[in-house]
Amino acid sequence: MRGPQNHRLAFAHRQVGLASALAVVLMILVIVCILPIQWLMRERGR
Repeated sequence: MRGPQNHRLAFAHRQVGLASALAVVLMILVIVCILPIQWLMRERGR
């Protein structure tokens, strides 16, 4: 999982910038996966 890896990078290895960048990429991936699902569910409700 990427979450625990981000935590280790940020605090164990003091690579806060890299951990932040990975967190942003992970957030974008989640949004890209969720938005089409929500759009499809909204279309089915009509």
